[in-house]
This record gives sequence, C-alpha cells and structure tokens, in this order.
Amino acid sequence: MMITSGLLGIHIPKIKTLRAVLLLAVALSAGSLSAQGRVFWQEGGVVICDSTWAAVEQAAAPDGSGGVVVVWPDTRGDHESVWAQRVDCDGNPVWQPDGVFLRGGAWSPRQFSAVSDGTGGLIAVWQEEFAGPYVHQVTAQRVDASAAVRWGASGVVVTGSDLGRVYEVAAVSDGRGGAVVAWVVAPDSAVDSLVVQRLDSLGHPCWSTPGLVVATESVGTGPPVMCPDGAGGVCMAWSFTGSYVWRAVAQHIDSTGHTTWPGAGVSLFTSSCGHADATPLTGGYVIAGRIVDSIRAQRVDAEGQVLWGPNGCPVYSGASGGILGQVRVLPGLDGASYVVWCENRTGICGEHAQLLSASGQRLWDSLGVEVGSTNYNEAYYFGAVSGGRGGLIVSWPTLSGGTSGWDIYAQRLDSAGRLLWGTPGLGVATDSGRQSDEPSVVTDERQGAIIAWGNSYAGQRVGVNVQRVGDAVALNDLGSSAIRARSVAVRPSPATDFVRIDIPGDVRSLAVMDATGRLVRTLDRVASFGSTSRFAWDLRTGRGGEVAPGVYFCQNPRSTRCLASIVVACHKVGL
Repeated sequence: MMITSGLLGIHIPKIKTLRAVLLLAVALSAGSLSAQGRVFWQEGGVVICDSTWAAVEQAAAPDGSGGVVVVWPDTRGDHESVWAQRVDCDGNPVWQPDGVFLRGGAWSPRQFSAVSDGTGGLIAVWQEEFAGPYVHQVTAQRVDASAAVRWGASGVVVTGSDLGRVYEVAAVSDGRGGAVVAWVVAPDSAVDSLVVQRLDSLGHPCWSTPGLVVATESVGTGPPVMCPDGAGGVCMAWSFTGSYVWRAVAQHIDSTGHTTWPGAGVSLFTSSCGHADATPLTGGYVIAGRIVDSIRAQRVDAEGQVLWGPNGCPVYSGASGGILGQVRVLPGLDGASYVVWCENRTGICGEHAQLLSASGQRLWDSLGVEVGSTNYNEAYYFGAVSGGRGGLIVSWPTLSGGTSGWDIYAQRLDSAGRLLWGTPGLGVATDSGRQSDEPSVVTDERQGAIIAWGNSYAGQRVGVNVQRVGDAVALNDLGSSAIRARSVAVRPSPATDFVRIDIPGDVRSLAVMDATGRLVRTLDRVASFGSTSRFAWDLRTGRGGEVAPGVYFCQNPRSTRCLASIVVACHKVGL
C-alpha cells in the first residue's frame, strides 16, 4: 500500500510506526522550507499611488517594523510634486490614499534618497531644478510615522546653487534621527567639489555652511556612496578623473563634521576605477570598484588603513561585453561581504554575484554566480539586500516577452551560492503592465525583502507598487513568533481525524500552509472565549478531501508569522 505525501507530492511506502511517520514528515518539511520563494501581499503588488500623472522613479527605506516607506515624484500639482507613503508589514497603506504631499512646484525632481528616521517615518532627499540654466538645489523633507510633515511646508533647502550644476545626490541615516547628505557641485569653469552636510531630526544643518567640502577634484567626480559608522558619522567613497585616469578614494567624516583619515582620502586601488560602493563591517568597511572590465574590492579599517594590498583583491575579471552600471557590496556573516553587478557576458546581460571572505578570498566560482538574466543591455539597474541566514536577495527587471515594458524578478542565494527560488527566479510583477526598470529593494526585517517599482498600463495609468517577498515558510517566523508554542493549544497532537487549535488574541482566520508554502486550507474562527480564538479542522472531509500526513503551518492570511504547527498522522493506515 502507498501513501501520498502532501508535502512534496511523492509516494512513500507504508510505514508501521507513528514515530516513523512523524520523523519522515518533519524531515520532508525541513528539507523544503527554503525551497521556494513567494510573494506575500496581493498579486501584482500593493498599489500605493495610482495617479494618471504619477512618475515611475522612487526610493524606499524600511520603517523599522517590517514595513516600508516610499517616496516618488508626481505631477498632480503645479509642475512636479513629491509624495510619500508608508506600508505596514501586512501590506496595508498606512497614510492617506495616494500618499502624503511633501513638496510641490519643482521642475524635474530626481535622484531620490529615502532614509528611515528611526521611528517609522521617512526623510526624503532629492535634487530639483528651477527655471533658468543650471539653477539647482537639494531639498529634504521629513514625514513622521503619523504622516505629519515636520520640516515646513516646502522642506529644507540643503543647498542651492546658481554657480553650476548640483548632481550626484546621496543620503544615508546618521543613526540619530537625522540624515547625512552628499552632493557634487560642478561650476561651469572650475573643478568639481564634493560636499557633505548632516541634518538633525529637526532638519537643522549640523556642519559648516553649505557643508563640509570633502574633496575638490578635476571635472568628472563620480557618485559618492556612504555608509553610517554607527556614531553619527559616515564612511564615503567616490571616484574622480585626474590626468585622464579614474581614481577611487575613501574618507571618514565623524559626527562633528571633520575628516579623520589622512590627506584628501585613502587611495583604494592603483588601477583606474570608475565606480565604487561601500558597506560597513565590524572594525571597518569593504569597498568594491569597477575597473574597466573587472571588479576589485578593498577593505579599510576604522583608522583608514587598507588591508587587502594597494590594489585590493579580485572579485571578477574577464568580462567580454563589459560591466554595466552599478556595482553593489553588502555585508555577509563573519566578516564576509557580497558583491553584485550586471554584466554583458557573451551577448547575454544578467546579474552576477560573488562572496568574499573576511580576508578577501573569493568563496564562489571565480566568474561569480549568475543570479538572473535581464534580456537587454540597458537593464543594468537592480536592487539587493542581505537576506539573513548568510544569504542575499537580488531583484532586477527583465524585458517582457509580451509587452515592450519590464517584468520584475527576485532571487535568493544562500551562502554557498545556490539559487533557492528556482529559475528564472521569483516573478514579482509579470502581468500585462509595463514595470519600470529601476526597482528599489529594502529589508523586511524578517529575512525577506520589500520591492518598490513604478508601473503603467497601456502607456496611460502610471503608479507605484510594492511587494514583499521571502521564503515560502520563513524559519525566523517559526522560531521568533510573539505567540510561543506553549501558549497555543493544538489538540490532539499528532492529529489523525480532527484537530482543534486555540490561539490567544483576536484572530479571525487562519491560512494553513504546507512546507512548500502552498495554501491547503483557510480556517474561519468557530468560537472565541476570553482572549482566545478557536479553530477546528476536519482532516477527513474538509474541502479537497483527506489531508495527507505531514507538518502544516498556521499563519495569519496577510502575514508569514507562524502561529501554530500541526503534525498530521495517517488516517486509514493501521499504526
């Protein structure tokens, strides 16, 4: 006699003991917990703005409670305006429909940064242009967790310039409720200046006016990247051209607005480097740079000493078609770091990744791991975030076969470089719409990620969507639920014909999932008494017929938090 497993859809021989059935169910369950990814909010993502004239650029930051705050430009007001929205951990927009108005009247707001204020709100920073040639300014605005705009009706002018262009704007949290903002001033007939300013939680500038001039270089200063030092300061890395050679340097600025590393910055590579990205690690930073058709990385300690030699260590070399766009570096476990890039390799464009040890050794294949394909050499924008348990989540656009727009995909890699969400990855937005090619990705603080992107349909209705992705059953949700197993009553256990589940709190329904993340049942509450909700599940005659042996997980239909686990033994087989 054969038994069909509800976990993997395979046939297993008749088992004579209950203990063997349970051990097999648990083993099958554990082996498939990370086998697939899934989206947790509504299909196609949660629409946070559906304005006819919304733009598709956006930036996002985690809200500190498993949700996300997003900022984007819009043309609902005079010229263009700036809006923001917060979405909670269950995918519910928290602020008013279509977002909170931050500022209007600007021309072409762009280069957005979204910074968490540490209390559920957002600090938005962007560059905007006004009538007249080369009249730019950098503007910041804070909206708190209750949707109140805090820095005046028009925000705070970080810098205004009539001397030339202001470009390459970036911002990060200062760890104290404010933000550190960097930008490049490019006068018409002078060298570029890299300037940085810190804003406190009230929007007041903390450093000199208009800010600390970190470097004055030749024309062509590249985008600055910053990572917080945990004490109100930042490590900065940037590139510039000097004598027709690109150089990459780094500098540390403390909370008082003073540089602490020697000279004009620490030279990172002896080779010409045209791009850099940085991440903080214990006792220092790792910075990755694009060097022609290769990528190298450098580790710098807290005192500004380079640790991986004068030219760093190799991440990847030998690109046949060229490395496209950005290079990202993210923290791993035990001092390791991930490097992600997009590359045209033998005519196929796609995202690739490498893991470096704390000493700078490549831990995966020397060519890196191919994460996904973009199908088009202009789709070099991607987002990536460390995904917990030593893993990495990457999201990227790929040219749709059915439309001339983009679909959004995501993939999780474990620390061994294995793709956990199948090929070509998890489809995050693959409908008939035309998604933008620049997704923003932030952590959901539960070992998954939240992705934001612009979308349009038939080239008319344009808006901004967000979606949460993660493993089908998140291991941390099983281990760190606020409702502990001892406070949840599941009787009998193991169950054979019928099971009753009593859960503390006002719980209206339960989604019952198998270990692959497939929805098996949705149970409605049958009774409530005191502060407890009761559910009942008939394992023999419920919808879909008998329930197969295995381990099942009960969770809120709008969340992945595991509220209870149920072990189902065989019904008709004599034990």
